[in-house]
Amino acid sequence: LKRMGSRPWPPFRKSHAMMSWNLLIAVVCASAETPVPLKVSLSSRPTAGKQVFVDVHGRERIFHGTNVVVKGPPWLPYREHFDEYISLTSDDFEYMQQVGLNLIRLGVMWPGAEPLRGQYNESFFDEIRSIVLEAGRYGIYVLADMHQDVLSEKFCGEGLPSWAADDSSISWLGFPVPLLWRPFERGADGFPTRQSCALLTRGWTLNYAAYSTEVAAQALVKDPMILQAWGEFWAKTVSVLKGLDNVLGFELINEPFPGNGFLNPLILDPYWGDRYRLETAYDHLNTMIRSVDEEALIFFAAVTWSNTVTGFTHPPGGQVYANRSVLAFHYYTPPQEVGKEKEYFQAKTEEARRLGTGMMLTESCCGDLFDHAAPEADRLGVSWIHWEWKNWCKRGLGTLPSSQWDEYGSCKTGFGAGPFNVGSPFYGGEPDWVIMRGLARPYPQSLAGTFVNSSYNTSDVNSSYQLCFVADATSVAPTVIFANAELGFGGSLKITVVPPVMEVAHLSGQHLVELTPKDSTAHGLLITLSLQADPQHHVV
Repeated sequence: LKRMGSRPWPPFRKSHAMMSWNLLIAVVCASAETPVPLKVSLSSRPTAGKQVFVDVHGRERIFHGTNVVVKGPPWLPYREHFDEYISLTSDDFEYMQQVGLNLIRLGVMWPGAEPLRGQYNESFFDEIRSIVLEAGRYGIYVLADMHQDVLSEKFCGEGLPSWAADDSSISWLGFPVPLLWRPFERGADGFPTRQSCALLTRGWTLNYAAYSTEVAAQALVKDPMILQAWGEFWAKTVSVLKGLDNVLGFELINEPFPGNGFLNPLILDPYWGDRYRLETAYDHLNTMIRSVDEEALIFFAAVTWSNTVTGFTHPPGGQVYANRSVLAFHYYTPPQEVGKEKEYFQAKTEEARRLGTGMMLTESCCGDLFDHAAPEADRLGVSWIHWEWKNWCKRGLGTLPSSQWDEYGSCKTGFGAGPFNVGSPFYGGEPDWVIMRGLARPYPQSLAGTFVNSSYNTSDVNSSYQLCFVADATSVAPTVIFANAELGFGGSLKITVVPPVMEVAHLSGQHLVELTPKDSTAHGLLITLSLQADPQHHVV
């Protein structure tokens, strides 16, 4: 469902050279003072009617993030030095800081973790842990994601090890029947060749409509042996990352497909697919994860083409785990409806309230994100994650000319749409500052109080941001708002707080504004913070 979109923002009028220099100075100022991430959990807020993220000081926490998902060997980002296609290094984390990203959704790819049944790749897990530790040094949290798109290379996708992708259907119904009327021959690696996959010209998401793909989807959620292996993979992953405070949680599966609609078309209805396929599988995964870490936050997604209610009767493991469960959802048009983002977010909010869980938008991109989802999410105080930071693949022939895998990763299912999108005509060897500006929306990263609403009006000259919250003067830690004056306010920032009961500190080198109550009289008051571009100091 990921796709490139139209350009959502007007050209940024400040010169790229001046922007790069100012941000380089800011990187030097900010990196030395980055706070250590605090453990985050969920807490019920009566006014919100659902669980919200909180830290050890009781402050509400909001996240803006980006995706880091490598869809082919070596299944991990490159770590040696900066590379515009595939690296995740200190340079990347510093760029993320400048646009206020405090979370990465990291693909913990099952084929890289367990290439053979029961034989875990310890080097892979060591590198996953190393990435989490380095992210933490930059104040960035990690959501571990078992990412998949069309399950396996067997179906011109990825996500499951080949041994876990059960395509044991009738031979004449092999992939991609009935999308094409003859099964593909397999290459030397046992998968359809890249040349065969290229024959499927109507988009990779339609590969789910092949009979053998749906056989494998059904086996994942119903076959006891595969389901057990899936649970053991998650138990292993959690054991490796347990105890790291910047691990936000674990997302059970990306964009789940409910099973075999050829045998039972009813499960393709999102409500029934959630209830009679995904829910029981999630309950099993919860049991496996809780055997390792009882307090871990589990992120779980419904069938992606639902725009209203889900079919879940309870969060993974039952209602007792609601305060450790987060409803994950995506926003793309389609399957979401154009111009209906308010109704869509309202439906997801009501589902989180009904189930008693937290909620997070874990994917959206391009104009869908910048023009629709992010404004609505920020209005409601909902965390969001952008797709995606880089392409995470390099085109070229892998070890086999016919292989679906590229020189690095696999440029096959959805990729791109980030500030380092090398194929874009707007990319010139440095980050695309239009996309960077779109990512750099101001927001409260830590809120000593209760969120009410926020809004951001973007303009080169007259940008403005407003945050309303009810203050908690008993908190020992301040409210912290990300606001990059260079990217969000034309180079200047005017700060106003009403009523004037807060001490204000503008940490410009870190792009942060801190609010601390002057005394106890601030407790329980409705605070309005306004950030505006200062026309007297605006840089064009």
